[in-house]
Amino acid sequence: MVSVIAFLCALALSPSECSRATAIDIIALPPAPDRESCLRIAQTTLAELAIRADAEHRWIVKCGSGNQGMGPVG
Repeated sequence: MVSVIAFLCALALSPSECSRATAIDIIALPPAPDRESCLRIAQTTLAELAIRADAEHRWIVKCGSGNQGMGPVG
């Protein structure tokens, strides 16, 4: 299984700069069966939750096995 975490970060940050330290919100999403389906599942889950970023922020989804340095959410 692949861990899936969505970070809400400012548009001014590049996706690589968006992290636990720079995010204004973090959501742990359901795990994906593989890396190929990670983004699809994340996009679907965020849409179902109706959580939209405002005009100054965006969601960055990070996928990794065993949380790969993403740290615990909560």
